[in-house]
Amino acid sequence: MTPHTRWRWRYIALLILPFAHILLCAAAYLGFIVRGDEGIWSWVIVLWVDRPISDMMFHMHGNVGSVVILGTLWWFFLNIFLYRVVIAISRSMKRHTDG
Repeated sequence: MTPHTRWRWRYIALLILPFAHILLCAAAYLGFIVRGDEGIWSWVIVLWVDRPISDMMFHMHGNVGSVVILGTLWWFFLNIFLYRVVIAISRSMKRHTDG
C-alpha cells in the first residue's frame, strides 16, 4: 500500500462514524425508522446514540438541527479519539513484538 493510499484510508476511517450519524438522522427525519405520524418517536434511536449530546440538547431546548450538527461533531471527535487509541495500541504491540 502506498503512503498516499494509506492516508486516504485514514481519512475515510475518520469519517465513517460521523457519516453514519448523518444517515441515521436523515432516516429519522424522513420517517424511515418510525412512521412519520408518530412524532418524536422517530428520533428516539438518534437520542440514545447521541446520549451525552442529547442530554445537553434536552436541557438547552435544542431543535433537530442542533442535535444533528452537535451529534455529528460528537461522533467526529469521538472517532478521532478512537482512531488515536487504536494507532497507539498498534504501535505499542508492534514495539513489543519487534524487540
